[in-house]
Amino acid sequence: MRQLTLSLEADSMLQSEWEDWETEVLKDEDPDTTQTEIHFDDEDPIDIVELLTDDSDYIYYGNFGGRSNVESYKFEDIYDQPAVLVKFKDGSVYLYMGPFVTVTELEHIQFLAYDGRGLNSYLTRVIGSRYGARLYRGYIVIRPELQQLQPPPLSS
Repeated sequence: MRQLTLSLEADSMLQSEWEDWETEVLKDEDPDTTQTEIHFDDEDPIDIVELLTDDSDYIYYGNFGGRSNVESYKFEDIYDQPAVLVKFKDGSVYLYMGPFVTVTELEHIQFLAYDGRGLNSYLTRVIGSRYGARLYRGYIVIRPELQQLQPPPLSS
């Protein structure tokens, strides 16, 4: 028995277009030996470039110490994982999330962001270069591990 599995974005084809395509592609197949399984993804793939370049919804960082290079931050959920985007005064944007930082470190980043002090120092001293992606001087770097992340399986 041969099985054909397809994964499509929910808005990529209308039902009638899918049926027309299926009929054309499978016209020479024996219906008794071919199974067609279709998954319509209810979550679009995350566009990391768009995430890094979208300036909306950032929260101004308090900078109560007065010396921080952090300008603003925002919290995101990427494939059901918490993430923090940090925008610096030079215009660079860094994405912090698992598997690059631990849950405890991410919670501490969130706490420092809300608190308005210590975030720049923590990122420099503890986190260092463990970001998932960054926009820096017009160049975008996306770590391979982040590119391999997949959306969670659809619940039935």
